[in-house]
Amino acid sequence: MVGKIELRAMARTRATRRARGTRAAGGVPDITDAGRLLLRPEVIGTVLVVLAAAAVPSVIPLTGVIGEARDGIISALGLHVFTMIALLAALGAVLALRRADILRSHIRHIAGGALLLLFVAGLLARWHPETQVGGVDLHDVSAGGSLGRLFTGSAWQTLGWLVLAPLGYALLWPRTAWAIAKATPPTTWETLKWLWSLGLHRRAASGIRTLMLRGRSAEVDDANEVDGEDDVLAPKPSRRVRTVDAAPTIDAAEAAKAAAQLGMDLETPVADQRDTTGGWQLPPIKMLAKVEAPKSAALDNERRARLIEQTLASFGVDATVVEVNEGPAITQFGVEPGWDVKTKVVPERDSTGRPIFEADGTPRVSEVEVSRTRIRVNRITALQTDLALALASPALRVEAPVPGKAMVGIEVPNGSTSVVSLRSVMEAGAFQKFASKAALPVALGAGVSGEPVFADLAKMPHLLIAGATGSGKSVCLNTIITGLLMNYSPEQLRFVMVDPKRVELTSFGKIPHLAFSEIVVEMDRVVGTLQAVINEMDTRYRRFAQEGVRNIERFNEKNPTRRLPYWVVVIDELADLMMAVPYQVEHQLVRLAQLARATGIHLIVATQRPSVDVITGLIKANFPTRIAFAVSSMVDSRTILDQAGAEKLLGKGDML
Repeated sequence: MVGKIELRAMARTRATRRARGTRAAGGVPDITDAGRLLLRPEVIGTVLVVLAAAAVPSVIPLTGVIGEARDGIISALGLHVFTMIALLAALGAVLALRRADILRSHIRHIAGGALLLLFVAGLLARWHPETQVGGVDLHDVSAGGSLGRLFTGSAWQTLGWLVLAPLGYALLWPRTAWAIAKATPPTTWETLKWLWSLGLHRRAASGIRTLMLRGRSAEVDDANEVDGEDDVLAPKPSRRVRTVDAAPTIDAAEAAKAAAQLGMDLETPVADQRDTTGGWQLPPIKMLAKVEAPKSAALDNERRARLIEQTLASFGVDATVVEVNEGPAITQFGVEPGWDVKTKVVPERDSTGRPIFEADGTPRVSEVEVSRTRIRVNRITALQTDLALALASPALRVEAPVPGKAMVGIEVPNGSTSVVSLRSVMEAGAFQKFASKAALPVALGAGVSGEPVFADLAKMPHLLIAGATGSGKSVCLNTIITGLLMNYSPEQLRFVMVDPKRVELTSFGKIPHLAFSEIVVEMDRVVGTLQAVINEMDTRYRRFAQEGVRNIERFNEKNPTRRLPYWVVVIDELADLMMAVPYQVEHQLVRLAQLARATGIHLIVATQRPSVDVITGLIKANFPTRIAFAVSSMVDSRTILDQAGAEKLLGKGDML
């Protein structure tokens, strides 16, 4: 019985295999079946729709319409346009996979995500990047677009925007949100108790009281200014803000934690403090050392003036000292050349033409002027050595003529040199008036007649300082840097300092004005630092082109809320750089000197070796303003100034 069942099963298996083979052999469709499949209505409809869509751009110009639609979407959504693209792609994938049930089962999560996206849009609306997406400038519409700006208007809109974040988080993660909500009150209470123990309420009360006092004093100062407007002789600098008569003080420990500035005198009355428009507290002038005025040497100067006249007269040169200007190191005697009168002896005659004789029988004679000519200036300059000998002076300089005056200047060293302080120059009325108009005023010292000497670094526009060791070069650098720090905040001025010697500029290592946060002392970083300055210059030129302006002054006037700071690049020893990497340093300095002026980047380069391999022709040609201290030879003086004179300077700050 079992054998029969097995035979029947084997027979059915063979029959099934033969049937499958027969169907497989006859299952290949012929060309009629294939055509019938291609000519189905749904296939023909799809082809017609594709052809119609492809024909639309060739018949109707949609380029402008599509571009406007794209820009409209970007203006509305901002950077969320990329989020929209990602969401559309995800939605298409879900629908293509026929998984629409996922959307229905996650409605709560979708709503929470949408609220968080709206919160991000409001956050992006507070960012205005300098970039474009499509044809839309995000600086104008913000990164959040019009959608984000809906949450940046009134206080109620801002409050609604802040509610979006916790609400969206609660919809996405309700259990975690509930746990955070329960833990928030006790945590807040503990935090408030900790802050109260730190004494922050006392600081806040002191700050509010200071602001109220400043506001009241500003109103009083404005009223006084209106009453005495006709009596004001010199205008105040526009970048400084009036302050009040007294200010509260704070503890040194609190100042060390809260203050962002370095070395501020918090005991100084507010009337003596100076602020910038950005709220930065400038150091008071009284921080600078005050030097007593030197004693006048009027009697000695009178004696030397008579000695100069007598010495010139002994050599047959008629001259008169008409002006005496006493300076800190030298005294200038202004000499006016006299007349060279030629005469001849003529015997006197009476009315009849007979000679007139004296009582002793000698004929009476008289001198008659034949010609009168001015004394040549070169006759005075030729007596320079003789004048130095007569005055017992080791060095004497003759300036012929004195610029702007019709006289020859004879500069004689004083018996004792007086110190010129930075404070005395900055407190001078002439400097205050000049600083109110100049972009980067720098105090240089005192002239031969004692008047303050200052200049505008932005007008120079680059400065080359050279002199022998110990002649005052580093002191001049420190004076220029200190003067700029006294008048500008880090938002207005940045420094790039290069000090290969590691000793001259170290006192400025912690100032907040450094563009790269530290002084560059390693030689292998100098080239990269200068290249970074060049990149900053190129970036500023691109921004100028976008704004349609030519220089930093016009850019700052057009963009008062996005003002660019001035940059001052200080290089203390050029000789070391020229020995290490001469080609790269010379190329970068020349490029900056040629192009950086309009961008507000200025160079101050100093060296103690004024030779032609350090101060090359290209460097000297692009540094129109040059200061020479005492040098050892006339060749060095000509290398710096293209003229002699620096070899006769006295040293210790004496400069041309």
